[in-house]
Amino acid sequence: MSSVIYGPSFADPAEGYAKYLDVQSFIDYWIVFEVMGNHELNNPGSVYMHKTKDGKLTAGPCWDFDWGVLSYKTSPAARSGLINAEAIWYSRLLADPAFRAALKARFVELLPALESIPDFMEQTQKELEKSAALNFEMWNPADDARLNGNSIINGDENISFGEACVRLRTVFEERLSVIQKSL
Repeated sequence: MSSVIYGPSFADPAEGYAKYLDVQSFIDYWIVFEVMGNHELNNPGSVYMHKTKDGKLTAGPCWDFDWGVLSYKTSPAARSGLINAEAIWYSRLLADPAFRAALKARFVELLPALESIPDFMEQTQKELEKSAALNFEMWNPADDARLNGNSIINGDENISFGEACVRLRTVFEERLSVIQKSL
């Protein structure tokens, strides 16, 4: 597959990557990781694909959302730009104007639904407030630092549940804006 993607005819609709990849799945997969600010797409051990016997290579399932999702701590570049444009094969795919146009069109199509998610987050925060309070009485999330060389992974372990929810919504909305400007 790499020989096709990095070959001279990679963008040819009949003989290039589209012959072998489920392009829509690669677009949706990238959008999920990019919106969430999840840099793990750059880690080959966190990238999954599958293929049926006679089918095309399909991206997914999405995996590995434990570090840095909707946090600038592990991906500071997410504050102002795309973080997965160079991830596995995507630098090449994004060099194809047809792929880039399809990606942008899909993002624009999904944007109204994505823009409704912060309201859902706020509603869910209200529903979870009592559970969150009980959780924090039992466990201190900052204790997780000892499992990671005394480094706090997401940067929300020493803030309140409410503050963490606000940060989550804020970063999510910022990511949508950054992606819009960058595509």
